[in-house]
Amino acid sequence: MRGRMGWNVKMTNKIAAAAARRRHRHSDAEVMAKLQQSVVQRVVCGSYGDVAAQLGVSERTLHRWRRKYDGLSVDRVAYIKALKDEIALLRKAASELDSAES
Repeated sequence: MRGRMGWNVKMTNKIAAAAARRRHRHSDAEVMAKLQQSVVQRVVCGSYGDVAAQLGVSERTLHRWRRKYDGLSVDRVAYIKALKDEIALLRKAASELDSAES
C-alpha cells in the first residue's frame, strides 16, 4: 500500500522497531535496569542480539552499556555524573576568567 507521497506505508517489523528506538536517551536508572534484565535474559535467549532486541536497543548499545556501567550501582553512576557536571562548570568558569584577563 502506498501513501499520497508515493512512499511505502507498510514497514517491516524490524525497520519499525529501529525507527522507534532512534534518538531515545535512557536515564541511568533505565540503563542499569536493562543491564540487569539482560543478564537474566542472556541465560534464557542465548545470544546478545536476541537480548538486545527484547530490550528494545541495538546490540552495539548493549555492549557499550556493559562496558561503561558493568559492576556499578545506580548511586555510583549518579555520583560520577554529578562529578562530571561539576568539572564542566569549573572548566567553563576557568575559561571565562582566562578570557576576562586577556
